[in-house]
Amino acid sequence: MATYLCPRCGGTEMYYAQRQQIVGVGRFQEAKWVNTPLCKACGEIVNVFLAEEDKGFVEQGYNKLSKKAKFFSVLAAIGILFGLLMLVFAFVDSVIA
Repeated sequence: MATYLCPRCGGTEMYYAQRQQIVGVGRFQEAKWVNTPLCKACGEIVNVFLAEEDKGFVEQGYNKLSKKAKFFSVLAAIGILFGLLMLVFAFVDSVIA
């Protein structure tokens, strides 16, 4: 279960309300209405701390890896994507020829 903590007053009780937030990066930013956790006492946006059982299976497994294992898993993912990209290019080249 998640734990909530207000950075302003230290309160732990919260509620969700619709607030506008800027989402996106660079030129692709836009304002969207999102459910935001707010402190009941002061209305500040609260910090959310997830318990281990609330986090996803992949995230739990990835966080338990050492730095070296994380590096090699990212490197393997990049290699697989590069290989798939080369297969697509080879297929397109054979179709065109």
